[in-house]
Amino acid sequence: MRKWFNQLKVSQKLMLISIFFVMPDSLMLYLFISGINQDIRFTRWEQKGNAYQRPLENLLERLPEHQWLAQAPADPAPRLAKQAQIDTAFEQLAEVDARIGADLEFTDEGLAKRKREHCRVRTLRREWEALKAELPGLSSEACAAQHRHLMADLRTMITHAGDLSNLILDPNLDSYYLMDATLLALPETQDRLGMVLERGRAALERKTFSADEREQLAIGLTLLADADVKRVEDSLQTALNEDPNFYARSATLQTRVPPVLREFTVAAAAFNGLTTRLLRSDKMEFSAAEFVAAGEQARAASFKLWHIAAAELDMLLQKRIESYEGRRRRSLLVSALALLAACGLVAFITRSISGPLRQQAAELTAANESLQAEIAERLQAEAELAGAQQGLLESSRQAGMAEVATGVLHNVGNVLNSVNVASNCVADSLRKSKLVNLGRVVALFREHEADLGHFLTQDPKGRQVPGYLAQLNDHLANEQAAALRELSGLQKDIEHIKDIVSMQQGFAKVVGVKVNVSAVDLLEDALRMNISSIQRHDVQVIREFEPAPPVVVEKHKALQILVNLIRNAKQSCDEANREAKQLTLRVRHGAEAVQLSVTDNGVGIPAENLARIFNHGFTTKQDGHGFGLHSAANAAKEMGGSLRVHSDGAGRGATFTLELPLEAGDRNRLPGLAEPMVVL
Repeated sequence: MRKWFNQLKVSQKLMLISIFFVMPDSLMLYLFISGINQDIRFTRWEQKGNAYQRPLENLLERLPEHQWLAQAPADPAPRLAKQAQIDTAFEQLAEVDARIGADLEFTDEGLAKRKREHCRVRTLRREWEALKAELPGLSSEACAAQHRHLMADLRTMITHAGDLSNLILDPNLDSYYLMDATLLALPETQDRLGMVLERGRAALERKTFSADEREQLAIGLTLLADADVKRVEDSLQTALNEDPNFYARSATLQTRVPPVLREFTVAAAAFNGLTTRLLRSDKMEFSAAEFVAAGEQARAASFKLWHIAAAELDMLLQKRIESYEGRRRRSLLVSALALLAACGLVAFITRSISGPLRQQAAELTAANESLQAEIAERLQAEAELAGAQQGLLESSRQAGMAEVATGVLHNVGNVLNSVNVASNCVADSLRKSKLVNLGRVVALFREHEADLGHFLTQDPKGRQVPGYLAQLNDHLANEQAAALRELSGLQKDIEHIKDIVSMQQGFAKVVGVKVNVSAVDLLEDALRMNISSIQRHDVQVIREFEPAPPVVVEKHKALQILVNLIRNAKQSCDEANREAKQLTLRVRHGAEAVQLSVTDNGVGIPAENLARIFNHGFTTKQDGHGFGLHSAANAAKEMGGSLRVHSDGAGRGATFTLELPLEAGDRNRLPGLAEPMVVL
């Protein structure tokens, strides 16, 4: 497995890692979308229940009317017209049952499980056909009983549709209370209205009331007024109040329901008042026709309210489905964009890792060729000048080329020393790793494979294995952390090499980019590039940083200067052979500039060398070339600053100060209190 993985390209490895990261995200997205789909299916099931109860409610509206018409056989035409309407309603119910009845378990098996076998559409249709055929020979009581039986079966079917369509479990308050009104409250109200209307009409036609009839009518009226109508009002008012809190405000719900609700409550109140007068008076103060007209008006208003509320319930359910579908689309879109961004990031990282050095080398070659071409063109143009002037220009050209090339090599060489040290540290750490001892533990396990439990619990050597493995784990974790720190430093150094090369490429015709940067950050970055060598040589670092405003400089040019100064200070401490080696970094806020100082307690600088320290080619080191401080001083001058040196003499250390100018707006900014000295 490892061999196969090592054979993969960098892009393939990154893609494989990305797949492992994408897999859990894809699983979470799948679960999230599945939840949304479940909510959509739940709501669509509610729509089916609302659709199924429409023809049932139509039948409940017309069957009582047919009963009253059947008991007044003087003119059969209205009764026959009502029968035709009921036949049409049964056909609509059969069509809905054929389409969604199986989904709502209006099947023999589904109804039998709930003891509702008699509530099949075909059964109710047969009972209705039998009622029509037997109607001429039925008494009023038998006719009323068969009508009540049919209506009871219809009410059971409405209950079954509500139970099996999730309507009764609706999660939102607005649609829940609309469901309560259409599925429960209004049908119960209509039943009660029919009962009160039938008993009151019968009493008015007989012009007499028995005590039992009066008591039953009073109970029905009380339930109608205090329970049924009040429940309808409360449910619909709650639906109106809660509507803005779910999927935005429904304009049709707010405009269509209130006037029809008022019409229903007014009609119900009028009918209740008429019934109350009937109960409280011993005389019949009005006719049966007036009483029936008031009751029919209340029933008609209740069915009108039911139809509008059911339509609005469908609209709320559809809005909920559209909201879920919108969330699903947005989730898929965001996931797709995230996936594309991840793929783009992998491609970018692959390109940035696989060939930065090759690209920089190609750019450096191209820049040199371009520089040579420009120099050749300039020399060709100047060839017409006098011979002495031509020689002078040629000498100047050679000197400039040598200085640029030498500066590049010096700065890159400094960073490459850190790269070499860091890589050697990682190699030494790997060579000295305790990982090989893990093989010995594995050999012990294989040797005692047959009695591994006895070996680990009874054998003195085996009982030491868990503790040893814990120590080995800690040791390997420390090795890994140390290696990662070295590799992090190595990456910093490589980035610095790239910045040096890019900066030197711009010497010919590109002006460096200036950025706002903290002086403390500059010193800390330069210190990090030398930290491995400093720690290895036991050099103590002291920080004395005053608060100072940011400076606007070419960051990597300033960083190049500070890296050289810190490296020179470390080497000076090494040459002095002191027991306590100290390197002090300071930041000071001056009137017009910020001063960054590097002080060491190394070999120092004799007075005669202070005046020549920045000259091109001057050095006191056996392997030095004298270009580093010269190029650093030139770079400081190009940034509008300066580089100064101070030393009390040989053996007394030295201080190099890089002074960077402040912007005009920052010169009057007062520094805060000095931060405490930090020692590394």
